[in-house]
Amino acid sequence: MAKRREARLAESAESSASLQAIFARWDEAKLSLSGQELLDARREIARDAVMQLGGSEGLLKFLEFLQKEGQGDLREWVITEGLKDLFASPEKSPAAREWLLGIEDLKLQESFCFAAGQGFKGPDFKDYIDSFGSIHSQSRLLGGYFSEMAKTDPEGAIQAYFKARPAKVDFTSLKHVMAAVPAGSDFTKISGMVPPDGPTLATDARKALLGAWAASAPQDAADYILSNSKQVKPFQLAPVIETWMTSDPAAATAWVDGLAPGEHRDIALASQSKLMVPENPARAWELALAIPDAKRREEAMKTVHREWMKVDPKTADAAWKAMKGEKK
Repeated sequence: MAKRREARLAESAESSASLQAIFARWDEAKLSLSGQELLDARREIARDAVMQLGGSEGLLKFLEFLQKEGQGDLREWVITEGLKDLFASPEKSPAAREWLLGIEDLKLQESFCFAAGQGFKGPDFKDYIDSFGSIHSQSRLLGGYFSEMAKTDPEGAIQAYFKARPAKVDFTSLKHVMAAVPAGSDFTKISGMVPPDGPTLATDARKALLGAWAASAPQDAADYILSNSKQVKPFQLAPVIETWMTSDPAAATAWVDGLAPGEHRDIALASQSKLMVPENPARAWELALAIPDAKRREEAMKTVHREWMKVDPKTADAAWKAMKGEKK
C-alpha cells in the first residue's frame, strides 16, 4: 500500500512538472507567433501534452486550461483525435486504459472512449468493453474500435461489431462504423446487413453509410435509394443530393431532372434548391416553387428564402412577398 502511494505521488509530481513546461511553451508561442503559425504551434503543444501527461490528472488539468483559454476547438480535437495516439501507444496505452476505467465522471469517461476504441490494439477488446459499467462508454468504445477496422475490412468490422456489442448497448455507435466504410466497398451488400429503415437505429446507420458512399460515387448511392424503396426511405436521398451538388452540380441536376414525379423527386428538388442558393438564388427559388407537395414546398421555400436573405435581402424579400401575394 505504501509503495503504491509513493508511486502515485511520484507520478503526480512528474505530471505537475510536465504541465508547467507545457504552459511555458504555450505562453512563449502566444508571445512570439500569430496567425496560422500560432494555430500550428498550439496543435503541436496539445499533441505533445497528451503523450507527456498520459492518462493522468495533469491531462484533465490541461483540458481545463484549454477551455479557460477559449480553445474549445482545440480541446475537442484533443478528445476526438489527439487521444487516439495515447491509446495506441504500446508504452502508454496500458496505464491509459486503466486510468480511463477509473474516471468517476461518466460523461467525461464517455467522451474519451471513442479515441480509446480507435487506438486499442490487442486480442482482449471484448474483455475491456465488459469492464466498463456505463453502457454509453461501452457504445463509444465499440464505435471507435470498429470504425478503425472498417477502414480496411468494412464487412468484417460490421459483423464483429454485432458479435462484440453487449446486450444492453443499443446500435447508436454503428453509424460511426458505417461512416468509415471506404470508397470501392460493396455498399449494397453492407446496406443489406442492417434492417430496413424505420423506427430503429438502423436508419441512422444507413444514413451514415449512404454519406460515405455519396462521397465517392453519389449517383450509385442515389440510384440505390431509388431502386430499393422497401429497404430505404426516400428522405435518405436528401444528404446524398446535397453531397452530389457540392461535387458535381451539373450531373446531380441532370439526374434530378430525370426523376419521375413523386416523393423522391420532391426531396431531391428541395435539397437541390438549398445548395443552389449561393450561385443562383433565383433558380433555387424556382425549384422550391416547383415542388408539388405543399408542406415540403413550404419548407424548401423558407430554407431558400433564409439563405437568399444572406446574399441579397432586397430581392429575396421581394420574391417572398410576391409569392405570398399569389397565394391570396
